[in-house]
Amino acid sequence: MWQSLPEFGTGVLYAILVAAAYTFAVSLGAGRGQPRLLQSARWGAYATCALTLFAVLLLAYAFITHDFRIRYVARYSDRAMPTSYLFTALWGGQDGSILWWLFLASLYSSGCVAWLKGRSRQLQPYVIATLMVIIGFFAILML
Repeated sequence: MWQSLPEFGTGVLYAILVAAAYTFAVSLGAGRGQPRLLQSARWGAYATCALTLFAVLLLAYAFITHDFRIRYVARYSDRAMPTSYLFTALWGGQDGSILWWLFLASLYSSGCVAWLKGRSRQLQPYVIATLMVIIGFFAILML
């Protein structure tokens, strides 16, 4: 199915975009009179965060294993770098920085969704939809 790590990473970025779009659509449906969709929107936000974490870990793995097929890894690392520097090279350039901001946004979104669990049932769908628009924007920038 996946021939190489770069293609797999691109697939994960597409999965993040699809998960954010799905969560956006479901949360709008929950806001427009179908409150049973709210739980699905909440799980979609958590899944988006998990996929983003997976993308960060995948890029970190590429740095640790010196997978120079990925141009970003080739530009911002070399074999002589210590492991701590390889990890911080994740956000050394623009692409990694955007991925890091995407991860932080999805992490904060998951925290917000968890915090809102029993509060403001009427506003939750719109809050989740807004957060997913932001995450989708960052995912589009990455792609």
